[in-house]
Amino acid sequence: MAEKACHGNTPDIPALRRRLADARGPRLWKGLEEAADEPAFRTWLDAEFPAAAQLLDQPHARRTVLRTMAASFLLGGLSACDVYLPEDVVPWVEQPEAMVPGVPRFYASMIPFQGYARPVVIETHEGRPTRLDGNHRHPAATRALDPFTQAEVLRLYDPDRSATALRNGNPVSTAAARSQALNVIQGLENGEAVRLLTGRTTSPTLLRQIEELKQRLPGLRHHVWEPVDEVGPRLRAAEMAFGRPLETRVRLGEADVVVSLEDDLLGAGLMQLDHAPDWAERRRRGHETGDLNRLYVAESTPTLTGAKAADRHVVPSHRVPHLAAAIAADLGVDAPPASLPPEDAAWAGKVAALLERHAGRAVLTVGAHAPAEVQALVLAANERIGALGTTLQTLEPIAPPADGGLPDLVDAMRGGTVGTLVILDLDPVFAAPGVLDFAGALAAVPTSIHLGTYADATARRSSLHLPLAHALETWSDGRATDGTACIQQPVTRPLYGGIEVHAMLEAWLGRPGRTARHAVRRTWRAPLGLDDGEARWERALHDGYVEGTAAENVPPPSVDAPPATLPEPAEERALEVVFGPDPAVWDGRYANVGWLQELPKPITKLTWGNAALVSPALAERLGLSNGRLVEITAEGRAVRIPVWIVPGQAAETVTLHVGQGRHVIGRLAEMGGTDVNPLRPAGGDVLLGATLEVLDETRELADTQMHGSMEGRDLIRAMPAAEVAGHGAAQAEAGGGEAHHETLHGRIFDYEKPGAEPYAWAMSIDLDTCIGCNACVVGCVAENNIPVVGPEQVRMGREMHWIRVDRYFEGDLDRPKIHFQPVPCMHCEHAPCEIGCPVRATVHGPEGLNQMIYNRCIGTRTCSSYCPYKVRRFNWFDYSQPAAPGEEAVRNPDVTVRARGVMEKCTYCVQRISAARREAKKEDRRIADGEVQTACQTACPTQAIVFGDQNDPASRIARAKDDRRSYALLAETNTRPRTGYRALVVEDTDEEA
Repeated sequence: MAEKACHGNTPDIPALRRRLADARGPRLWKGLEEAADEPAFRTWLDAEFPAAAQLLDQPHARRTVLRTMAASFLLGGLSACDVYLPEDVVPWVEQPEAMVPGVPRFYASMIPFQGYARPVVIETHEGRPTRLDGNHRHPAATRALDPFTQAEVLRLYDPDRSATALRNGNPVSTAAARSQALNVIQGLENGEAVRLLTGRTTSPTLLRQIEELKQRLPGLRHHVWEPVDEVGPRLRAAEMAFGRPLETRVRLGEADVVVSLEDDLLGAGLMQLDHAPDWAERRRRGHETGDLNRLYVAESTPTLTGAKAADRHVVPSHRVPHLAAAIAADLGVDAPPASLPPEDAAWAGKVAALLERHAGRAVLTVGAHAPAEVQALVLAANERIGALGTTLQTLEPIAPPADGGLPDLVDAMRGGTVGTLVILDLDPVFAAPGVLDFAGALAAVPTSIHLGTYADATARRSSLHLPLAHALETWSDGRATDGTACIQQPVTRPLYGGIEVHAMLEAWLGRPGRTARHAVRRTWRAPLGLDDGEARWERALHDGYVEGTAAENVPPPSVDAPPATLPEPAEERALEVVFGPDPAVWDGRYANVGWLQELPKPITKLTWGNAALVSPALAERLGLSNGRLVEITAEGRAVRIPVWIVPGQAAETVTLHVGQGRHVIGRLAEMGGTDVNPLRPAGGDVLLGATLEVLDETRELADTQMHGSMEGRDLIRAMPAAEVAGHGAAQAEAGGGEAHHETLHGRIFDYEKPGAEPYAWAMSIDLDTCIGCNACVVGCVAENNIPVVGPEQVRMGREMHWIRVDRYFEGDLDRPKIHFQPVPCMHCEHAPCEIGCPVRATVHGPEGLNQMIYNRCIGTRTCSSYCPYKVRRFNWFDYSQPAAPGEEAVRNPDVTVRARGVMEKCTYCVQRISAARREAKKEDRRIADGEVQTACQTACPTQAIVFGDQNDPASRIARAKDDRRSYALLAETNTRPRTGYRALVVEDTDEEA
């Protein structure tokens, strides 16, 4: 008879005997497992009471733990008496009728970003959220999502999220801290000494609750602050120009000519998912007609918008206001005289002439960091060219104005007029400009209550910190960039015990038993007629938005801006420091998200940190090289940071990205570079008068592309617009887009026509509409369980991304053109990797896919050596084991988690092909065109990626392959790749100049 296995870990009998022999006092124990398995208790303690687990790591702390265990565990029990009702999320004993294991379920919701709603569809597997996609049903959204929003699903599972309340920086139970916070607020009388600090919000429920709190405490003041603010400065400028605050929206889909002055319209930020699809759609229309839309960009540091510009003019940031004034003056606006070098003045005159010639179909924009009066001057120029109401839309403000900003709050804190400060999910101790010294001002406030998702620098300096639930864990609402309201519904109960902000405010308003769901339904009771039934509420939850709630379009008022005052021109070689958000972690809110830390920044290809971006001219003058440490000093504050040389950077401009160096919130953020906020000025993002000292020290940075040149190869091709517009006749004459190519041996071969296989899967990437935003990279990572390897492995060239976005420079070192090229697996018809593999681990499938058999691979890496595209990744370590408890929950169960020692690569999302094949087989039909979309294709905001069955002559992929611009990468090697490209389209920028 087989002996029954012990439950749990095998006890260490000799160790148990020694422990009992050495014990003093009574030797009481209940069983071998309990006495011997101390790690089991430690695992439970880590999960349930992380603060107590931290105490165990400290010397002489066991007595402290024993003293606090009774009270802490008791209060922990009280915290279980939460306000969640059974209708929210409950475990099921019997399988629900609608849930089929292995079949994902989808929910419409939203993710807030800078206070505005990102409409999303959440994919869940047996209750686990695993992926976010855009909600294409929403009137202002597409299926695409930016990297930040996609990464929120990983942020949900972040084990470093705050799970314990703090009192004066020390762990306490959440129930005790919440009770104390409730007593503080309820003990206030008129609220004259109470201030509330939040980020920008468009949540109707939160705004209603704040107004109710103001009615209860008439003296309360609400301050709004965003570390990177794209909305507030534009509202102030609109109020200056129009006499009232209005939101402005650039309509790139209607513009033939766009002149951008340091306004990264296509780059990361609030409006990227509005601007990028509109620009790309207008670009595609231009491919058919030959009338291309054109971007003219003036900037100091290369951006995604500058990379796609027909004419990119390099200018230091402090000269941009003068450039705007010169353009406005050329358009007939009463503008102050500009002080510009001849080259800048000539460029201003050229673009002004283009704007005037394309009046009604052109727009002029300037970055939100520009002075408000300069932005007002630009609005006046847009009025002159007929842009208002056509290419520049005006809306009623979606986010209402607040009672003040951060500088006003800091002044009040220092003046001793703030007795109680409530901070909602912000970290101003880290992110506020150093000149404000928010930490010093916070020390002067008697009571400060911080609610946040991380125990960050502000949480540790506050009187109380309470952990907040993630957006995927709680009810809320918000408005998208067009004003349409979205309902945020949870898909899981708070994993780390975070509280719901709406429930907390309900308690402060004297309704302690109300949940966040109650609060949201109360907001929408009248608009959705909930007293008459649930139909409209259920419809809003199903669709993810409330119909008919878009912001009202306002007929543009006439511009009556006050006279602008331009800053004094700087000296010829004055060093300027420009601050901007980090392309990967934004203002620091994503600093502990591994997907984003390891995401290569579009221009520099740096990961895991930041650097001081300098020009080749400055590097040559100061003897700088990549990684050399410098000290930048201004007004008595200094930061030490390595440099990175960027072609196309303004000569005397140093660019610093904020958001990195947020070291106190988690393990990944600790590896994330340098905090540059101490240098940041209080107003604007341009600092003049700084000094730079070169230090005798270097720091190795983690970048993923050491080569920025194509070395004379035609990896990226271009065609004149006139040839593209004449596609029909030229196509017939040429005989097809990809038909003829020369090999290395000089011979000509013809691509074979589709064969007898039922499907021939293929991909085409349009380089003309690809903006290099990296959304495809994060989409692939989320879908295919691609691991995060860390900065050390990246520095060794061992990143695991299945799709990379190469960046190339063309032309002059100081003013180059910049190109992007996504490179997944080519799925070659004649695949060298298949020939080279000694164990046939990589094989050719019947539908043209190059497939990997992971359990056959022995890791010789021969296939990688044979691959001319270098798209294969070797799994050096066992990333199948999660780096932290709970992180495995984010994995897609439809995709194999690879073990150590195997090759990985793009599979064309074969799991999605298989799912579509099963559905088509059940319905006895072929897979329809567009039914299978790869993760990179779904995430792309410009729809630059097309995928499908090229055997179907009516499919999008067949038309893309037949396009005259279509070509194969390294076709001379005769690999016959299924992944193809469409060439850039070159505009004639001198045609109308």
